[in-house]
Amino acid sequence: MFDTLDEEGFLLNVAYIEDYAGKHLQNNIMISPKGISYLHENSTIQKVKKSIKGISDIVGNINPL
Repeated sequence: MFDTLDEEGFLLNVAYIEDYAGKHLQNNIMISPKGISYLHENSTIQKVKKSIKGISDIVGNINPL
């Protein structure tokens, strides 16, 4: 999973190190601006806000978030 995030440019530094025992997560993982943008545009909260707005359009008189 971290391989893909790193390859897509969502992380700023190496997420893990690999040795004879396997992969070990680093303590200093940082998300890149591209990663922040992805989370902002594709977050569950955004989906919920859209759903609530859709419900209010159908039912009426409900103020979306």
